[in-house]
Amino acid sequence: MKKQLLGIALSSLSLFSYAEMDIYAELLVGQSSYKLDSQMKQGNKDYNYSTSLDATSYGLRLGLDISEHFALEIAAHQHGSADLDYVLYASQVVTGPPDAFGNVDLIVLDPKFDVPYDTSMPIELQSVRLGVKGQWKITESMFFNGRLGIANWRFNNFIYQRPPDNSMALYHERSGADIYYSVGTDYYLTDNFYLGLEYSLLNVSENFNDHELFEGWELVDGSFEHAITDLSLVVGWNF
Repeated sequence: MKKQLLGIALSSLSLFSYAEMDIYAELLVGQSSYKLDSQMKQGNKDYNYSTSLDATSYGLRLGLDISEHFALEIAAHQHGSADLDYVLYASQVVTGPPDAFGNVDLIVLDPKFDVPYDTSMPIELQSVRLGVKGQWKITESMFFNGRLGIANWRFNNFIYQRPPDNSMALYHERSGADIYYSVGTDYYLTDNFYLGLEYSLLNVSENFNDHELFEGWELVDGSFEHAITDLSLVVGWNF
């Protein structure tokens, strides 16, 4: 997906290669806020969690002005990392009496005997974005802008402590594509150098399970809804 986005960006830039247009580069530094709603299922037990996490974020963006009011952009963002802490409960199992052939059955005890396990899931998100910026002049030095595009996001490998033996379960990185949008302002200090402030939003949905990775009892599966907002300081240079 990232290669496709890059190919689209390069193709778009080539369409305007013969025109007299401005190229700009921007560095973004700020804070990402994760709002997570999660549903997890372990055996016959369901868990629902909602929480908010904050992390330092940064990004690099390149743009090409195609008119007075519109530009094409491609950007890479690191939305920081944070830990999601929650509790899972492992059912307790005992062996029953042997039958006539010496075989024994496993008996699951009442849920009141479940054992709690503190669990931590590191969350680290990156995205590559391709979109369009619209901008409008407020004063001679200040501009208002809005952005809309596609973000190809990727979660790094994450680990959680897996009951009942508190072992570590590892998941491969996950990726997808969703719509992002943002609003912001830029203030030119010189003809080329400017500072800005930007607020952006990206919604990510993710499903997971460990049924294909682990054999055994009490496997965990579920889904997460991530609403990632970024408030960033923008440092830019118009070439």
